Amino acid sequence: RKARNHTVMVEQRAANKYFVLISSATNRTFTGNSGDILHLRLAVDRRHKAKGDYAIKLSDIVLAEPNETQHNGWCLSPGTIRLSYLVGDANADVSVDVADYVVTANHILGREAVDYFFADAANANRTDNIINVTDLVAITNIALELRSKEYVPSLDDSFQYASAAVLPGSDYAVTAEVAQMSVDRTVVNLAVDNDTPLAAMQFDLDLPDGVTIAGAQASDRAQGMTADIGSSADGKTRVILSAFGKREIAAGSGKVVSLVLQGKARGGEPLRIAGTTMTERNLTEHGASADVLLDLGRLTSIDGVGYDRVSIYAEGGNIVIESPVAGTAQLTRLNGAMQPLTIAAGRNVFPANASAGEIVIVKFNNKVKKIQF
Repeated sequence: RKARNHTVMVEQRAANKYFVLISSATNRTFTGNSGDILHLRLAVDRRHKAKGDYAIKLSDIVLAEPNETQHNGWCLSPGTIRLSYLVGDANADVSVDVADYVVTANHILGREAVDYFFADAANANRTDNIINVTDLVAITNIALELRSKEYVPSLDDSFQYASAAVLPGSDYAVTAEVAQMSVDRTVVNLAVDNDTPLAAMQFDLDLPDGVTIAGAQASDRAQGMTADIGSSADGKTRVILSAFGKREIAAGSGKVVSLVLQGKARGGEPLRIAGTTMTERNLTEHGASADVLLDLGRLTSIDGVGYDRVSIYAEGGNIVIESPVAGTAQLTRLNGAMQPLTIAAGRNVFPANASAGEIVIVKFNNKVKKIQF
């Protein structure tokens, strides 16, 4: 308003220095005795990561009257800009959606160059400095409005943070089996025994010399989820299991992902599965009870899941009991109905005939397992 008859020219003089000229070809003057004469619109490039207040220095200020009288100006105090962001807005387009989910997943898998990544925004669970599948779940929650979105604050506001319920989670059992073998191809199944539904999972593989990973596929337990392969910051093979949406791995036990490996391990070196993180929809994080060491040189069955070589889990509406010995199991429903199950050595599959949400209790070989369908 004060300089409505003037034009503005901006010219870059150095990497972070600009020359600004406000002038009138007919020597029009600024109206009034004080007030704004220029509004500068600043853009922050995508490589900038740190939030906070930054000083802007205005220098070499020259003002001229129509009669060519010159005045030198100065700033009474440095100018300040405040950098902020929407939490979860990893691609910096001022919205939180599936694109932010993708760019964050790519970062976790080592595909996205950190120079073009809003690390603060992608760290959406706001509780640590680690970007992992918990942040993928948080971004999904924000995008689907399962959690309130944040806003970019004005200069007078303090930074706003959305609440994130990250609670200490118990360790869940993770086991693996060599399901198929050939001269140069091995299929490894990974199983989880989880008492609560899981929204995402990630783990790292220490592959033996001569072995590479060719693919990963989510199982029926993780139906609707995608298994993606990349690498960790320290060069390990990383796998994430997730979905942009409300898909979850239901509480229970059993296979969640199959890995296809190429090559032949030399010298009996085992496959190590480590760095496992499992996340609930409410951002509760769980780790694995222990790293998994798997001999790729022989066929095995998923043993353990904490049950001394006996596996009890749900799969596709069935109850599966894998055991090295024969015997009789007892199935008990919450209404008290009981049913004996004859167990043979090996893999046993029984129709559960259960409705969604129903819980059954299976006892076998002095082990008890609660399964929710």
